[in-house]
Amino acid sequence: MVNTIKSTFPRKQLEVLRYLAENGPKNSYEISRGLDTSYSVVHKWMRRSQQQGFISPTQEKKGKKGVMTKPYRLTLAGLASAFENEELWSNVDQIAGNWGELAPLVFGKWSYFKERELGKEAMERLRQMFHGEGVLKLKNVGERPQIAKDYPYRLYDPLLLSHLLHPSEDSSMHPMLFAEFFFLPLLDSPFGFSLERWFKAIQDDSDLKQWAKLFFRGQATAYRSKSERYEQLLRELEAGGD
Repeated sequence: MVNTIKSTFPRKQLEVLRYLAENGPKNSYEISRGLDTSYSVVHKWMRRSQQQGFISPTQEKKGKKGVMTKPYRLTLAGLASAFENEELWSNVDQIAGNWGELAPLVFGKWSYFKERELGKEAMERLRQMFHGEGVLKLKNVGERPQIAKDYPYRLYDPLLLSHLLHPSEDSSMHPMLFAEFFFLPLLDSPFGFSLERWFKAIQDDSDLKQWAKLFFRGQATAYRSKSERYEQLLRELEAGGD
């Protein structure tokens, strides 16, 4: 089990992130009422959280009184930050249900993982990703030029670089890339997860199977092309003699 880490966020900001995690997208007024906190305090931390890439606005909608409101949703980075509050892990099933659209192939399949008796391992993998030195906390090569502890492949792995060098518009992580980071260690025996059971669960679900086929086909093609290029360079070097 991943050790608990001390929160790196001011208490009020963590409260706002936690409230969104537990209740889904909300506007500043709804959050202030839910936390019994002044609107100005909530607005302050909402603004800072948006600047940090932890929340992003959704489409405006009409409230109960006909007034247009702008709910905010967590990004994946924001959800990872909210889980610095250790109490949230006891409610991970509900929270995953709240954010199915944020990561359809992971949170959207959470009930399915539990049906396949893989819920505990899914939560453990999520803890690894959301931990302070997990891949969700890496922002760019200049800031943390090393391998995330939850993803100990080579530093220049294409997946890791695509996250570090090409973050999504909200500075979080694209849902498909999140799925790739989530599933790869589950399918690699040195990581200690139930490889065969995870593979079977992916194989038996049409959405996961389709994603896996496209992903592994693309990865195989990319590595094959790189291998062929290296073989070509090797042949040219050997042809040149000593």
